[in-house]
Formats: sequence, C-alpha cells, structure tokens
Amino acid sequence: MVLEQDALSRVLAVLTDTRNLADRRALAHLSFGQREMFRLAFPGSVKALGMDSSEIDGQLGLLLTIRLIWRLVPRRLFQGLDPDYERLANGALIQMFSLSASSEMVRRLAVIFRRIRSSRLDGRKTTSLDLESIKHKELMDTQNGRCAVCAHKFTDSDLFSSDEADAGYSREAYEPLEGEISLSNYYRKPVLDHILPYFLGGDGPENWQILCFSCNAGKGEAISWVSRKGWMPPTRISDVLTLTPALRYSALARHRASVTEEEPKPGQVRRIFLADPQRMVLLDNLKVELL
Repeated sequence: MVLEQDALSRVLAVLTDTRNLADRRALAHLSFGQREMFRLAFPGSVKALGMDSSEIDGQLGLLLTIRLIWRLVPRRLFQGLDPDYERLANGALIQMFSLSASSEMVRRLAVIFRRIRSSRLDGRKTTSLDLESIKHKELMDTQNGRCAVCAHKFTDSDLFSSDEADAGYSREAYEPLEGEISLSNYYRKPVLDHILPYFLGGDGPENWQILCFSCNAGKGEAISWVSRKGWMPPTRISDVLTLTPALRYSALARHRASVTEEEPKPGQVRRIFLADPQRMVLLDNLKVELL
C-alpha cells in the first residue's frame, strides 16, 4: 500500500498547500515526475478501491483504440467531391503501421471514413423512431416493449407522445422503494438510440436499440458507459449528492454488461440503491436490482 499512499499523500499536499503554484501546474498537466508516481501507484489504488483491474484495462484499451481510429483519419477525407475511401484507408494504415494491412481491415476502415465524411458534410441525418416502420416495430417486439437499459415497460401514453412538446405526457410519477435513489423526474417517451455513435457504428438495425427518454439523456453519445461521468471522478459537489442521468445510465449499463438476468416480469424495472448508505452517490457505491 506504500505507493498508493504516497500518491494520495502527494495529491493531498498539492490540494492543501497554499504556496505550491508550480506543483499544482505540474499535477494538472501530469508532468513526468507525477506521471511515474501515479503509474507505479496504479495497481495498488485499483486494489484499494476493490475494483477489477481487467475491467479498467479493457476500458482504457477501448478508449485508446477509438483514439487510434481518429489518428488514422486524414484531412484529405474532407477534400474533393468523391474521394477513394479504400485508398485513403490503405494509405492511413500503411503510414501508421509501416506495412500493408489486410484487405478486410482496409474495407472496414473505408466504411468508417465514409460515415465520418458524410456526417461532417451532410450533417446528422439519422433515423428517428417510427413505430409504423416494420423494422422499428420488430425491434420494439424484440425488446418486449421495454427500454433496453432500465426495462421500463412502455405504455400507450408513452408511445403516443410524439415529439419534444409532448414530453410532459410521458413523465412518470415514479415511486421509489425504501433505500432506492432515483431522478427527480422520469420521461418515458421511447427513443431510437444508436448503440455506438452513428458516425462510427452506422445508422442501421444492427446499431439500434429503443430507450426511454431518461436513459437516452443519460447515455448521450458515449462509447458504451466507459466515458461517462460514472467512470471519471466527479467535478461538482452536486454529482455525489444526487443521482444524475449520466451516472444512472452508467450504473445500469455496467449491470447489464456483467449480469445475466431472466426476462423482467410485469411491473419489474431495474432500480438503483446505495450499497453503503453512509457513502456518497458514486458508481462504485451503486447496486442495481431488477424488482
């Protein structure tokens, strides 16, 4: 525990010393000395928090891979009337890795390049939920008429609130159970959500799910729940005192990824409780139960 205690002591000293402007700047920019200390303290801090290091490694690996995709995007992608996407993809891969990539990797990266260019030049023309559409109705049936994240069962009043002006009609008078923490208001209008950002994952059935408005608001355009506030330290006092949409989504998504559940029974939804009522509203202090 020595290294993580040293790291904690270092942060506390920087936060409380009143004559340490240089140290504060060094910590804010994670200069080399700080970088090495916190690198060495990483395994012990993970253990002290009771976290799964493989989960954190996976989260970081995903974020770095997405960062790598952006590194591959050339400025030339947005120039000219009809770029050769596969040629651009092949050139970017050769420049990055100094060797030719497989034709399959080139083809897939070219698809991403096409989506990114279209999004930039044509704007966001993604599909909205239309339950008259056969594909959307099939998706709703596949989800058994429930939100894919919290398992809320959509009612007729939810389904027929057609736009933002009708949001009040889909507001739920939510009754929290003893010990449950919840948002002050829930809006249950069903929304067609893109599982991964549409400019990376596409705008087709393979990248669609139906969420209630509250779950969709918490999700934003995150890559899964990895980059939401639940994983990062809170930046405002209010974020640790009450449940926020982003933190709620993070807890629900983490639960769905780690637990195999039976199909929700009538009246059941996924509810969030504090594991330790004496501690703050943080992701690692939240537990989800299907009740």
